[in-house]
Amino acid sequence: MNKDEIQTEFDRFFDFQTPDKLNVTSVSAKLFAEHIADIVATRINGALQHRRMNYTINTTKTAAVATDNYWLPVDENTPRGVKVLLLTQGDIATIGQYHPDASWVIAWCPLPRKMK
Repeated sequence: MNKDEIQTEFDRFFDFQTPDKLNVTSVSAKLFAEHIADIVATRINGALQHRRMNYTINTTKTAAVATDNYWLPVDENTPRGVKVLLLTQGDIATIGQYHPDASWVIAWCPLPRKMK
């Protein structure tokens, strides 16, 4: 939430008796903080819900498959010496380090990032 959005909510939330808007009670300040926290929590929950829906179950009902993330072809830019997801010729996914001699590896993908 940016400063402009907070100001807009501030102007909507408080009913001041004077135009200078200088005094707020501690109770009102706490209620406003809860109001802003609820708005932010709603946004975060919406984003998380959207993020959770980026997969489908495959036709054999054996795997959850991403709908917005794809395996990358192995090439000269494939990272070496670090953990990545590797896809083998038998369509088996594993975690490991790619090595150019591993001819059975047909694609790779970076590891997913943990949400903060």
